Amino acid sequence: MLTIFLDIDGVLNKSSELTQMYSLNDDCIKEFASFCKSVNGKIVLSSSWREGFISTHNASNTPQIKELEARFDSYGLIIADKTPKLRGRKRDDEIKRYLYFNDVKRYIIIDDDEDEYRELCDENYFVNSSYGFTYDDAKRIRKKWKKII
Repeated sequence: MLTIFLDIDGVLNKSSELTQMYSLNDDCIKEFASFCKSVNGKIVLSSSWREGFISTHNASNTPQIKELEARFDSYGLIIADKTPKLRGRKRDDEIKRYLYFNDVKRYIIIDDDEDEYRELCDENYFVNSSYGFTYDDAKRIRKKWKKII
């Protein structure tokens, strides 16, 4: 199984849609879902949205997480987990902490914001936030990580 550390804003929506908080783009979700299913991906939220995620289909999840889960449900996807929130730290530190405490063999990081990473690593893939996740992104990821996917 491939663990996918997933950012939401700029990945499952487009930068032009960010005027409305917690927006989701159906085309981006569809392309991500297709990719995720094709690689048997396990979704771990690394997005700031993760603060509203308690656990899978938990009644206490925030409305935006419930909406994301409903959209994922239609594609047979679930949010398995989230990275910890480390105050004042970059996203790469939070992912490293998750990796340290969990048995993750293979992973990739899908994000749009390079500024969240002090150290870029081979596992990073950056989406163009103007378009969100596209079919071309899925193709590029498969090509780049063909040995582990």
